Amino acid sequence: MGSNNQLVLNEKVMIYENGAFVFEGSNSYIQIGAKTTFGSAILIIGEGDTGIRIGEDCMLSRDIVMNTSDFHSIISTITNKRINPPKSIEVKNHVWIGNNVYISKGASIGNNCVVASNAYVGGKK
Repeated sequence: MGSNNQLVLNEKVMIYENGAFVFEGSNSYIQIGAKTTFGSAILIIGEGDTGIRIGEDCMLSRDIVMNTSDFHSIISTITNKRINPPKSIEVKNHVWIGNNVYISKGASIGNNCVVASNAYVGGKK
């Protein structure tokens, strides 16, 4: 849904079992670096003006979910402003993500990291 969204799969990206790329909103992106492999994953752009960037030579196991949004607004009764905006996700190069991992909005995973199976990776406020 939306418009002006971009999905970029660089050379030698492989999805072995199941992959889903969901866009809900406009002006967003999903970029997957060269030689990255997926077992199965769902990458969700939950609201516009956000993105998911995965670096080169990453390995993603099975049942991984990445989501840039909470899918709803929470408004402060004091300021009348939203306190849970959507945020982009970045996974740098040569990262190994284990089975059944959830990566939340605003998360950033550095180069050469390993994320253990069944982990939750939260983002910065």
